[in-house]
Amino acid sequence: MSKFIKYILFVFALLVSSKEIHAEENYYKIAIIMPMNHHAMNDIVDGFKEHLESEIKGEYKLTIYNAQGDPNLMKTIFQQVSNNNYDAVVPIGTNATQLAIQMLKKDKKVVSIAAELSEEDKAKNANLTNVEDAVPMEEFVEFIQTFIYKPKYLTLIHSNDTRIFNQSKLLNRLLKDIGCNMQVISIQSMPEIFSALQGISEKSQAILVLKDHLVVSAIPSIVNIARKNNIPVIASDEGSVKNGADVALGVKEKELGIVGAKIVVSQIVKSDKINNKFDSNPNLIIFKNKISLLKPLKNALYDQELIVKG
Repeated sequence: MSKFIKYILFVFALLVSSKEIHAEENYYKIAIIMPMNHHAMNDIVDGFKEHLESEIKGEYKLTIYNAQGDPNLMKTIFQQVSNNNYDAVVPIGTNATQLAIQMLKKDKKVVSIAAELSEEDKAKNANLTNVEDAVPMEEFVEFIQTFIYKPKYLTLIHSNDTRIFNQSKLLNRLLKDIGCNMQVISIQSMPEIFSALQGISEKSQAILVLKDHLVVSAIPSIVNIARKNNIPVIASDEGSVKNGADVALGVKEKELGIVGAKIVVSQIVKSDKINNKFDSNPNLIIFKNKISLLKPLKNALYDQELIVKG
């Protein structure tokens, strides 16, 4: 028997073996791709795992990938994910979701969490469902004014995330409409954050942080600098307040994970072809830190939740 024929038989045997192994797997394979590790991200994952455990206990295998803020590692992860037979892939954030769209087959079930997608993206990817978490910038500006009376100068720190960049431009315009200027500090990597913090203007009345994975992961350092400058940190997520920010307007991170898991269970277990889109107007909550709250809120626009750091 020639070497070529032996090789063909060997490859065929491997294929048959892998199919038999897959057939013996009596569980659903699910992958979560996190851009990096921080408090809000962990809450999302905890909510996701909690709902899976309650709905399909023992019937799933969950693999959690952490890109550690490295775009190249993120691409490598998606290459690995694309070569595995996952029943559902759950990217968190806009950049991870864009890679999922680019690198995964169109028939792959993708449930993204906290991504900002165009209508074109949604139309071209029938198997993609997004759990939305956006805080409208108009409401964020209104919220800032409940914390700082007639703000005149604020500082925003943001990364090059597509969604955050677009929000930054809109936020800048909305603040100008109320007579407030905004210093924008743009960073592309974690090491840049610490040197960038030294450039905060003395005129700044507060540091603003949007739901920006790279920046949020550095909240403890941002809070330390803010304390030295005697200015508050106003954020857009619950986790930032847990890590010392003074106040935030956002949604419960754990609930985002729960909703994402509900969609996954519905699609891969029940095969429901329904619109599982998260409420486009989620229940926004004011999160405030009792220890570091500098001023009382002038009015209760939303439900409030007190968070005591530590």
